[in-house]
Amino acid sequence: MREQSPELPRRPCTGPAVWRGRDLSASPAWAPHLSPARLDELDAALRTVRARGTPLLKVTADHFPLPTLAR
Repeated sequence: MREQSPELPRRPCTGPAVWRGRDLSASPAWAPHLSPARLDELDAALRTVRARGTPLLKVTADHFPLPTLAR
């Protein structure tokens, strides 16, 4: 049995929780900044996945080791 999707809003969302592209592009505050060590961790995880030859759509958390970033 197929689960029903919630109904989509019929009018634009408004209020302080709404993010707009122009607001995001004007501020770097929303973008994460990773230390060189954490970037190295991501690179190592990517090398691990590539070395195993796992197809992209089959990659899971178990294939992508992130000792400090996982949490």
